[in-house]
Parts: sequence; C-alpha cells; structure tokens
Amino acid sequence: MLKRLSRLLAVTLAAAWTLAPAPAATAPAPAARAVSPETIVELRGLLAEGQCAELLTRIAALPKQPPSPDLLVFEGNCRLREATHRAKVFDASRYERARVGAGGQALDPGATAQFYRWDITWDDPARAQALTLFDQALALEPARQDLVVGTIAANLEGGRPGPAVALFEANAARLDEASRIDLYQIVQDRLALGRVEEASALASALAAASPASPAAQAAAGSAALARHDLAAAASAFEKAAAGGPLTPEQARELALLAMLRRDWNAAVNALAPSASKSVELTTWFALARGRIEPRSATPIWQEIKRSLAKIEQPDPRATAVVDYFLGTSQAAPPPAAAARVRAARRFLEGRIFVPALVEADRAVFEDPQSVAGYMTLADVYRALGYPELGLDPIEQAIATAAKDPKQSGYGAGELQRERAELLFAAGRDADAAAAFAEAARAGAPAPYAWGLAALAAGRRDEAVAQLQAAAAAGGSDAAAARAKLDELGVGP
Repeated sequence: MLKRLSRLLAVTLAAAWTLAPAPAATAPAPAARAVSPETIVELRGLLAEGQCAELLTRIAALPKQPPSPDLLVFEGNCRLREATHRAKVFDASRYERARVGAGGQALDPGATAQFYRWDITWDDPARAQALTLFDQALALEPARQDLVVGTIAANLEGGRPGPAVALFEANAARLDEASRIDLYQIVQDRLALGRVEEASALASALAAASPASPAAQAAAGSAALARHDLAAAASAFEKAAAGGPLTPEQARELALLAMLRRDWNAAVNALAPSASKSVELTTWFALARGRIEPRSATPIWQEIKRSLAKIEQPDPRATAVVDYFLGTSQAAPPPAAAARVRAARRFLEGRIFVPALVEADRAVFEDPQSVAGYMTLADVYRALGYPELGLDPIEQAIATAAKDPKQSGYGAGELQRERAELLFAAGRDADAAAAFAEAARAGAPAPYAWGLAALAAGRRDEAVAQLQAAAAAGGSDAAAARAKLDELGVGP
C-alpha cells in the first residue's frame, strides 16, 4: 500500500520555485536551487523499490529551500512505513461459525482469506511526524489532487480514518474521476487488509459526494459486499453501471451479486459489455444466458470450446464445464431436474461453484418440488460463504418435504439441522439454538454446534449441557467440546 502512496503522491513533478525579489537597497541573495525533475524520478524509483534507507540519506543531502512537496511525501512514506507494524490475525470465532455453517466439511481454500485480517499498530510520535510531512506537502500545493488523495491514503494507513474522510469531504467537489478511481483502489487496498470499517467509511463518503461516479459507487459496492450487505452492494454496483462503463473487475462483482440472487437477466446485462475480456467472464455470460434459455448459449459454448482447444494444457475443470453445458444446451429432450441436481453436486464436489449454482437453480425452476434441488442450492451457498442466502432454499426444502416426507429423500431432523447450521453461520444465534433443539427432537442431534450457538446467544447453562454431551459422546467434536468447556472453567 505504501508503494501505492508513492505513485499517488509523485505522479506530478515538483515545479521550480523562485524567491521574491529582495528590496532594491539590498544585494540580491543567491537563488535557491529547486530539486531537479530527474532527481524526483530517481527518488520515486527508490521508494517504489522499498529502499527507504538510501532514499532518506539522499533526501537529507538535498537543499531544503524551496521546499518540495514531493520530497516531503517521499520522506513521509518512509517514516510512516518505519512507524507501522502489521500482524496477520486469525479470527477463530468466525472460522468456527463458518465450519458449523458448512456442516463440518472442509472449507474452500479460496475462502480462508476471509478469516484473516491485519492488526496494525504504530509507533508514536513517529507516526504523527510522518503524517505531518504529508500535511506540510499538501499545504504547499493544496490544489494538487494527487497530494489530496495521497494524504487521505496516508491517514488511513496511519489509523486515522476520521481525518481521512474529513479531508476527502473538504475536497470532494474538485476531485476529478481519475482521483475517484484512485480512491476506489484505496478502498480495495483497505478491504484486502481486512480493514472493512475503514474502507466502508471512505466508500460511503465517496458515494455520497459523487452519486454519478462509477468509481465511487463501485467502491461503495465493494465495501458493502465485504460486509455481506448484498442489497446495498447490488444497489451501488447498479448505480455504477448506470454512470458509465464498468471495469471487468467491477462487472464481475456486479454479475456475481446478480447470480447469488439468482437474477439471471441482471447477470447477463452486467456481463455483456465485458464478456470478451476473459474466459471466465465469457463462461459466466454463457452460464447466465443458458440458465434463462439453454439453447441461446450454444454458440457461446462452442466459441469457448474453440478457445480452450488452442491452449496446450487447459484447466480440466474448465473443459468439464464447457463439455457439460455445451452438451445439455443441445440435448433433446433436455436433462431432467434430477439429472441437473446430480450435475450440480458433481460441480460442488469439484469446487466449481457458479456452474453448481446455475444447475441447482435450473433444477428447482423445472421442478419446484425438488427437495434435493433446494438442498443443493443451500449447500452451494454454504460453500460460497453466504449462509444467509441458503436459508430461503432450506426453508423451501423443509416445506416441500413436509408435504410428502416419504418421497423427499431427507429426514426432518437432517433438514432442520442444516437450517440450524446456516442460522448459526449467519449470526442468528438464538434462532440457531432453537433449530438445533428441534433437530435433536427429530432425531438429528448436533450437541457441539448446539452448544456453540447457545453460548453465543448468552445461554450458558444450555451451552454447557450440550458441550458436555458432545464431550461424552466421543467422535470428531469431542476434543473441541472439552477445550471449550476448559475455556468456560467447567469439567466435561
């Protein structure tokens, strides 16, 4: 991120300064020499390479008059880097919820990043001195947008989101779209560090000040997506799309939101302008088109197949997806709902989630009485890390199975236990504990998960009883239950 600051803060070379003429009665003072543009370029390179020791040595030997904003921010970057300490922290509680939500199954390796965040601390007064250098640079040339944006970034990096947002709001009216794009990237940088609150504060201010800016609205959408506020994310990305062309990355996020909501027309509209930018986006476009009308996607699948044939070693998973959907798009008669559920399960087992979502949704569209289809949809959402979205299909599975329990293929306890797991993963602890109790009454006890939900809901006695039951039962949860009881100061 600090490398990014150097780019934001040094994109414009420092202008040469001249001293005001001395009074006529006084001999003129020698003109101070400004730092040359060539030197600025060299120093910027050192900063980009992280060579702060050499950079600071070089700066110390340069003339201080006239003052150079670029030198100030170069030094500020290095001083802030020296004052900042990062430690990667694992959120065990959140991971535990996700594991319960996944039914105890292994989580997708690609989703594990969400359980980490960077804990950042600073040395004061070194941090304050570093941020003062940014303020001094901005005071020298307050009209430079790169200095405004860079100082905002520095305040966020220095753990001062309040001043960062205030500085943005004071300058928002004169920032151009290029600066808003840089601010969008700063939001992405903070999200990548797990600093969701900081990112959200800047993104909200950015979107409020620039409602017609694609970059501003996309920043708000990304922050909302990180908070799992899917409605707010969809609204922001739709505003971004209305304001102008989205980048392929932004189109991907908007399309993913539409697909998560199973709004296939919205997914097609989001992907259409960017579908040719990558094989992944083209594949998503074909999937969304095919979900609406399978035959309409046949030419797209054929083109993707030709593209894969030109690759020496294509990804076997991509080949499997293309072969399956190309075949089913032309099949007469088309696959039955049960066959689509089986295909969705195979994709899910292979961690190919979007095709799994498409086929499971098509299955329940063609057969609204498919309990297996609803269960598969819920399992896709579990695997994707959106348990809250899995609640609607699991409720539909329960309601459908209740009409004809013998034909559903699932027991009432099994369905209720999965509902409980999803509720707990979604943070609805009291509801989850009640659902686990109902699942136990229906013959599908899960005492360890029930104990966790009761504990999170503040019901200690109930939690202890269930954890003790889990510890006594043995099995894969016994050791974890004993460890949790030890934390509570209670024996098994």
